[in-house]
Amino acid sequence: MANSKNMDFNLPTKASLLCLIAMLFLFTNKVQANVDSLRQIWTSSSQPDSARFNAIQAYYVENIYSKPDSVILLANYHIQLSREKKLSREEGAAMNRKAVAHSIKGEYDQAIKDMNNAISIYSNIGDSLSIVSVYNNLANIYKYKVEYVKAMAFYSKSLEYAENHDLYSLQASVLMNTGLIHLEVNNFDLALEYFDKSLLAYKNLGREEQVGKIWLNIGQANFAKKNYQEALEKCRKAIKKFNPSSNQFTIAGCYVLNAKIYQESNQLDSALFYIKKGLDLHQKIGAKHQILEDKIILANLIIPSDVNKATKIGEEILEKAKDFDNHALKIDLFNLLYKCYKQKKNYNLSISMLEQYNTYSDSLRIEQNHIALIKNEIQSEYEKKLFDAQLENEKSRSQFKYNQLNKIYGIIFIASLLTLGVFFYSRSKRILLSKEKEVLLNKISNLNELKNTRNQLIQSEKMASLGQLTAGVAHEINNPINFISSGLVGLKKSLNNYIKSPEQAVKEDLVNDMNKMISAIEEGAKRINKIVKSLRLFSKEDSENYVETNIITGLESTINLLSNKIKQGVHLGKNYKKNEVNIFCFPDQLNQVFMNVLLNAIQAVKESGIIKIYIKEQEEAVVIGISDNGPGISEDNKQKIFDPFYTTKTIQEGTGLGLSITFGIIKKHKGTIKVMDNNPTGTEFIITLPKKEDSLIIS
Repeated sequence: MANSKNMDFNLPTKASLLCLIAMLFLFTNKVQANVDSLRQIWTSSSQPDSARFNAIQAYYVENIYSKPDSVILLANYHIQLSREKKLSREEGAAMNRKAVAHSIKGEYDQAIKDMNNAISIYSNIGDSLSIVSVYNNLANIYKYKVEYVKAMAFYSKSLEYAENHDLYSLQASVLMNTGLIHLEVNNFDLALEYFDKSLLAYKNLGREEQVGKIWLNIGQANFAKKNYQEALEKCRKAIKKFNPSSNQFTIAGCYVLNAKIYQESNQLDSALFYIKKGLDLHQKIGAKHQILEDKIILANLIIPSDVNKATKIGEEILEKAKDFDNHALKIDLFNLLYKCYKQKKNYNLSISMLEQYNTYSDSLRIEQNHIALIKNEIQSEYEKKLFDAQLENEKSRSQFKYNQLNKIYGIIFIASLLTLGVFFYSRSKRILLSKEKEVLLNKISNLNELKNTRNQLIQSEKMASLGQLTAGVAHEINNPINFISSGLVGLKKSLNNYIKSPEQAVKEDLVNDMNKMISAIEEGAKRINKIVKSLRLFSKEDSENYVETNIITGLESTINLLSNKIKQGVHLGKNYKKNEVNIFCFPDQLNQVFMNVLLNAIQAVKESGIIKIYIKEQEEAVVIGISDNGPGISEDNKQKIFDPFYTTKTIQEGTGLGLSITFGIIKKHKGTIKVMDNNPTGTEFIITLPKKEDSLIIS
């Protein structure tokens, strides 16, 4: 963006330079401390105003990209001080800088509001040059908002003023920015035409660093046209023009473009070298959006050599990408994760990433169609200008009597074209919106069908698990009922004998027998109560709620329900350091996880063996381990056990959905489940679950 109009001050004196050094040193501390120090320098009568303004201007130039929040805070104070001293031009300059900082943060509406305030201030003092400079910045903001027609309108105003008043620096800047718009709408030849004009203007001005930026823009246009060698040459020219300490953002852009060129040319080592350099610079200056784009390129380059690292990078980007509404970025991200999970044979996640990729691709196609319409509109405006220019040249050379009439005809023709253009644009927009609505409705319908199918599968597996428990629970309840029934018969008989017997000794023996029978009845009732309580805990009434729950209670209830499945030759070892470990979860779903994993362990050891359960608490998570010393799981099967319908059991033993559903439940809780060897033989499942409530994202 173009700078605001420079103040008419003399070159800084020694005192001014000392003030500048002091200001820059102060800004390395906290922002509030900087403002307090600035107030002291500002109000000091020993320092000229020019020194104070130069210090502020230097801070803007150095920090506007890396510390936009600090620049906004300083600009607010700058505005306050300017009003106190009634320096309207300074107030306008501060408002302009504040707007630029807001636009860097992506706060475009606030930036436009501040720009309009700056225009109002400059209009009141009649500063036309500063107004045009703000127009240029305002056009840049509309460009970032993808409102290219508005941007072109403000660039045209700036360019017209610059040409009429011989403002070559402003003219060069507007030509460059106009070229960037044509680059954005894929009009590469016209973009190169504007870049060439801007390059010539900056060379005549001796602005070497700006020349470097133009070389980079030309390189990007050639890359888009697949002229890779030409693009590479322009990047090299650009880097030579920059000061490494003050142009880090643009140098990083050169490195990233180099990486893309080498990636397209299949020179992966060179691409990896340059993307790391670009990423380092973007991280150094805190360019958040560019950092994510760089990491996606980096991860794609390392997939063949280290897919796990590439996956980890992708998952980190996925968490941070929520803050950015950029379809192109998310398309690249989901494509990366799709390739990673596919190579890792994690087909569930790869399919999920592919669905996300298709969703954002559809949205991007709609945006691209919109941009194509804008491109045609801009192209029409450009051709109209060329037509008008040719018409003016023709009129100046010819002496026809009816030139005024021809001008009227030309205006009518252009108005008709514009009318037709508006009509067809509105019609195409309505068609586009109708198609977009139809696609969206289809996607919603498909998602609902998938959700219903998933719920049916989960319910089917849950019923299958409960079916395995039915016989055991019936057996567990039947035994204590027999105790109660037998005890009641004996108790009734003893009571009759007690009533009929006249001998005291016999009555005492009968009382002892009745006490024993009552104890047996109480024991049977306690066992039935324990089973019923375990069933109730296994499927709690609040299971559909995400609540804080003691997972040891749920684990114990599951073990109680499975007790009939555990043979006499099986030893069950439990290692809990305390009786209460609370986490936020869906209790019923977590109990189903425990049942699925424990059933696998019980079926693995069969008649005899060892099953161990332990729970370890960490600062932010809980780790549950369930191991057995059965035959174990082969390496091939470890890659498949979480796949839907995959099973090594018979139809009577399992559906093949248990571990797949278990994996989904753990993933829903933002946790992990891993299968490990339990040396010397057997298998260990390690489940890690977060404790905190805000760790869950319900899908």
